[in-house]
Amino acid sequence: MCTLGGQIATQTTIGNWFVQKRGLAMAITMGLGGVIAFAYPLITNAAMVQSGSWSWGFYLISIIAAVALLVIFPLIKDKPADVNQVPDGIEPARILGVCALLAGVGAFLGFICTSGNIVILYAYYILLGIAFGGNTSVMPTAFANYFGIVNFPKIMGVILLLLSVFSCLVPIIAGIVFDVISSYTVMFLAVTIICAIGAIATFLVRYPKTKA
Repeated sequence: MCTLGGQIATQTTIGNWFVQKRGLAMAITMGLGGVIAFAYPLITNAAMVQSGSWSWGFYLISIIAAVALLVIFPLIKDKPADVNQVPDGIEPARILGVCALLAGVGAFLGFICTSGNIVILYAYYILLGIAFGGNTSVMPTAFANYFGIVNFPKIMGVILLLLSVFSCLVPIIAGIVFDVISSYTVMFLAVTIICAIGAIATFLVRYPKTKA
């Protein structure tokens, strides 16, 4: 009954928020549900193996559900009108903010992870996978919406160049830090802070005004 109720509530909310893109939104939601359903047994099994008790698997499920409720209640609205929006009106830039937030949470898990903690390791990879996948998929649309299609090639060219440079520098910096302090925790904390700042900036950015 819990699963059935969750599906009805989720699908109803998606139906309220999306009209033209309802099929795509529903497919993505159901796809993510499948990924979570696949990941849950792996994470709970790892918790059971690590703790030596089957009960810890259920404790972990309860904790994840409680955290999810704390996040969902203040953020999720039944329909767009509750926050002065219209169906299909979610700006891709806001999704980038969510991706940055997920990446930050994943990096923080890397910061607190201890040797042999398989549960946190699984959660780390899942969060970063969703964050990077969402960022790669949504970023082009977000920049096209903000700057227009005319300047899109130039802007994306500069952004991808900068991303390539930073992608090359971060492992080098991480290696230097590890050689100095014999730990990557400082780098994980730095990435957490950077992602948090990026998420906040993305949530606060104003939409460009369309000229009449």
